[in-house]
Amino acid sequence: MALDPGQTTGWSYWDCQERVGYGQETISNIEDWLDQYLDTGYCGIDQLVFENYRVYPGREKVQGNLYTPRLIGRIESWAARTGVPVAKQMAAPVKRFCTDQKLKDWDLWVPGQKHAMDATRHAAYWLIFKKDSA
Repeated sequence: MALDPGQTTGWSYWDCQERVGYGQETISNIEDWLDQYLDTGYCGIDQLVFENYRVYPGREKVQGNLYTPRLIGRIESWAARTGVPVAKQMAAPVKRFCTDQKLKDWDLWVPGQKHAMDATRHAAYWLIFKKDSA
């Protein structure tokens, strides 16, 4: 499972190297939302990959209420409780490699699903570059 956490959270669910679900939504209780994937027809989450967040000096006002890092804390809490390993990735290298064109070439692109596509980028990047080191 890969996430692009934020006010609108994108998600991308994979079974091995095949994306089997994706979407984006406002999630008020991320822990309950993640729990549903352990109880659905999906095989459960054995790795959680998500976009990390950094507060940049001088941008505190622009970055607002820090909803995203609080959400990431809740995700990490859920993962610790359930024993699901996490991998955090910064957005820049992921977006540099997994461009819109590559997602289109890989038949993963869905128009109008910006946050779901960002989650898909994180999953693809992790599968290509980091899976074997996890």
